[in-house]
Amino acid sequence: MRKKSNACPEKNNETALEVYAVAFERKILSHNFDKRFYRNTTREKQEALERLKRYNGIVIKEADKGSAVVVLDRRYYVVCK
Repeated sequence: MRKKSNACPEKNNETALEVYAVAFERKILSHNFDKRFYRNTTREKQEALERLKRYNGIVIKEADKGSAVVVLDRRYYVVCK
């Protein structure tokens, strides 16, 4: 059995954490979210993906594991509830 510790965190650590949190909040709030974003695909590829999304004969879903994408024929897609 051990003796109960009487140690307590130093107040300097709390102050440093508070200063960091305030600085981080300022950085986030000062970010300009109006900047344009850039796609990592060409316009043609982006248009092809949009057409695939609108096509009713297939179902596009995330895989259960990993970061893969699954494309299924709608006739074989079964929704489990």
